[in-house]
Amino acid sequence: MSDWRYHVASLSAVLLGLAVGLLIGGLYLSPAVPDQIAAQLRRLDEQLAQRTAELRETEAERDLLRQALMRTDSVLARLLPATMPQRLKGRRVALLITTDERSVAQGVEQLLTDAGAELTGTIRIEWAQADPEERRIILNNLPELFGGGATASVLTALRRRDGFSLSGDYTRAPDMIVWVGGYIRRDASDEWLQTDSELIAALQSALHRASPTPRLVACEAFATRLSIIPLCKAADVPSVDCVDLALGKGALMALLHGESGTYGLKPTADAAVPDTLLERAP
Repeated sequence: MSDWRYHVASLSAVLLGLAVGLLIGGLYLSPAVPDQIAAQLRRLDEQLAQRTAELRETEAERDLLRQALMRTDSVLARLLPATMPQRLKGRRVALLITTDERSVAQGVEQLLTDAGAELTGTIRIEWAQADPEERRIILNNLPELFGGGATASVLTALRRRDGFSLSGDYTRAPDMIVWVGGYIRRDASDEWLQTDSELIAALQSALHRASPTPRLVACEAFATRLSIIPLCKAADVPSVDCVDLALGKGALMALLHGESGTYGLKPTADAAVPDTLLERAP
């Protein structure tokens, strides 16, 4: 049996060698084949050059649009601040951060501080660092922080979770909760948005039972790749999709002052800003 297998393997190797030899020989014997390959390479080079030119043109257009947006935003920044200082004086605000862009959260925190709000606590969650079981524990315990009088066991359970950190005072309920969400990183996962959807449901269920009920408002940066705004809109949570711009900051302040709706520059927005904000502008 072994001799038979040896002869079959040898014969197969010989036939394979002949096939490869004929193929290579055919390439040299047929002058049309190299010409066809060269023509295909030239066409590929032309297509690559065309796509490169289109990409550069698109990047140039994008840069022009970005510059125009920044100029427009600088104008709005001069018009809107007069309506903002101390508008939240005496209001207790908790900050909930799930975005992967820290500078956006820092900007919102500065805005709230400048408006005179009392920041009662700051909670940061990185869903990427928490496995499914950790996320479940966070979702089950997080709402307790906003009802006032969070127990030591709840605080301990949350502090032990990977990707979770908090600071501040949770002995009294806040008047408002500002959620800074959305994901900019290229490796951001749709799974995080699913967890955000569960987060909204958990918060709304708990907040409806609280008395008085803290107001939940959401926001994200204009450049967000995975947006929380559709989730907020479906759950009737007031939101702003460009809080890193002056227009978005003004809209957020209007929401915290009682307005409702979805505002910003993306297709999901109902309007750029509330009409009341425009009426207050000088």
